[in-house]
Amino acid sequence: MGVPEEIRKVERPCNSVVVDSGSTGIYRYAVISRIGCKVVNGMNQPVSGGTIGHIIDDKFVELDKLRVQERRIEYKDFADVSLIHSLSSSLLDEALEIYEARDAITIYTIAILKVIYPIIPFDRIDSKYQLN
Repeated sequence: MGVPEEIRKVERPCNSVVVDSGSTGIYRYAVISRIGCKVVNGMNQPVSGGTIGHIIDDKFVELDKLRVQERRIEYKDFADVSLIHSLSSSLLDEALEIYEARDAITIYTIAILKVIYPIIPFDRIDSKYQLN
């Protein structure tokens, strides 16, 4: 299946293309630069460069701002997290404008965990995150 039209229309650098990486996380849609063309069998074929960023929450985020550790997230309390995310996803958008992606996502995740588990001490947040 191709990349949805609303994802392709997100403002990004010129000479770039959005591809579906096949993952299911926030890095699903990668933005790849086009660095030129080569002739194959008399036809011009585009030459792709490296990944320059990703489309996260309908916004282009540069790769240098994505210094995030690779970690698979599994939600056991999915309903709670889904409800909170649907009501507060604009906070993540605002945080991504100010902080690097790693810091913004960390702050957002801690905030969600503190809403779900308000009495959890800060030194136990990582263990609760690993359980969820």
